[in-house]
Amino acid sequence: MTRFLALSIAAALAFACAPRTVEENWGKAQSYNRSVMTIDSKPWDDVPREEGVDGKTGEQAVEAYRQSQDPKNDPQDVPSIINISR
Repeated sequence: MTRFLALSIAAALAFACAPRTVEENWGKAQSYNRSVMTIDSKPWDDVPREEGVDGKTGEQAVEAYRQSQDPKNDPQDVPSIINISR
C-alpha cells in the first residue's frame, strides 16, 4: 500500500511539472476550423444563379411534401413484419 501511495505521489508531482500547451494554443483550433470552412468570403459575386426553381415551383414542392407527411395519407393496409412473433 505504501508503494502505491509513493508511486501515486511521484506520478502526481511528475505530471504537475509537465509543460502545459493548453494555454499556449488556446483558441487556435477554433480559428483554424473557421478559416478552413471559409472558402470564399463573397461567393455571391461570381456564382451564376440556378434556373428552374421559381416561386410557383417551390410552392408546389412544399405542398407535395406537406401532403406526403400528412398522417391521413398513410396507407393502413401495409402489413408490418416488425411486430410478427411466433
